[in-house]
Amino acid sequence: MPSAQRNITLDQARYKTLANFPRKLDAMQLQQDQDTIQPRLGPLLSTDQPVRYFYYFETFVQRNVFIPKMASYSHDIQKLSGSVSAQFLRHAVIALGALQASRLGAENRRACKKHEFAALEAYSASLVELRETMTNSPSPPRLLVLWTTLFLGIFELMHDKTGDGWLMHMVHGTASALRAAGPRACKSGLGRSFFHQARVFEASRALLLGEPTFLSEPEWDCLTNDLSERSCLDEMLSIIVQSSKLRARTVKLLDQVNQSHASPVPIDALKIAEEGFRLRQTLTIWRGCNPFPPLQLSALPCSSPPRFGASPEILLTNVFFAAIVIYMSGIFDYEIFYWQRWGIPVPVITEPEVQAHLGSILAFTNVALHETNLSPLLFLFPLRVAAARCSETSHMDSVQFLLRRISRDFAVAGEFLSEVDNIWQQKK
Repeated sequence: MPSAQRNITLDQARYKTLANFPRKLDAMQLQQDQDTIQPRLGPLLSTDQPVRYFYYFETFVQRNVFIPKMASYSHDIQKLSGSVSAQFLRHAVIALGALQASRLGAENRRACKKHEFAALEAYSASLVELRETMTNSPSPPRLLVLWTTLFLGIFELMHDKTGDGWLMHMVHGTASALRAAGPRACKSGLGRSFFHQARVFEASRALLLGEPTFLSEPEWDCLTNDLSERSCLDEMLSIIVQSSKLRARTVKLLDQVNQSHASPVPIDALKIAEEGFRLRQTLTIWRGCNPFPPLQLSALPCSSPPRFGASPEILLTNVFFAAIVIYMSGIFDYEIFYWQRWGIPVPVITEPEVQAHLGSILAFTNVALHETNLSPLLFLFPLRVAAARCSETSHMDSVQFLLRRISRDFAVAGEFLSEVDNIWQQKK
């Protein structure tokens, strides 16, 4: 892959790739890392302090809704954490609760440091216990492993601005374990509930890394289509998954063309353009079935925006809609030279349309962060899409404002701030 493609080229819709997102996770490295951090479980985890951190975990759950209209995932965790073999899950929960306690700022700095230390201690304990279970158990408890890896990844996003640990747990933990479990394990009960929660993370990961996801495979697609409670958000996530697959196909095609210097029109190019138009039509149909009042909000964030009154699901799906429309156009318009040379029409939108959708992302994200309990994590991908298309200083200021707001809860937003600033500097 050319070196230019290994960069974080948001303006070319290539986002992060595994080649340029540092990882710690080949098996040997993971074991070395965990051996280094293996904790001596101190008094913070041997007293009644964990009970307090379970309370703060509930606070975290209430402030970080991933799927609107679904029952709180804390109910599932309560059922699972009572198991004798759930120690690594309990420690992951304590880690999130303790870190949440340190962020609330209601106590003095010394107390906050104590909470943060307890969080790191519990996180380390969970990692070690999870590794031992995976090594020594012939059939590790599937749901416990899935929830633990997801929570460890979220912990990393809260605590580590690089995102390396999240990638480790999400790609080589949650996603791998979910794929190995197969769709059958997610058709009912607690498995189905977990699938709902994890799906939004996996879809976002695929777009952020510019990679396809196992969710686009036929058997997983069938599972998604069979969801009886299928909502407008489920439909949007399906479009996102298909878009990530289309982007990966396009990148592969253009890389092959560049390597072979072929001049004839590749057959795959026609199929990719056709798929692009099909997805664009799907978006149009989705918009028609999910009408939304004309945007009457300023794209300029403020500390106290006027109350909008829309449901969390409506706000989130409209942010995703605006982001994926821009993203879909970027699959083709950043490489428009190829398509024009081949004489193939592609589904791109005009610059005024891009800017209108960009404004929607900024305005609705601002409202959602102020009016709802949707997790700020859900808005990182849309904001990265918006940042890639910013041409006005006011829009750049808005992106920075919102990412700083998210960084109060999730340190990884600080890395996003650095990345988009680099992109903007390169555009000058």
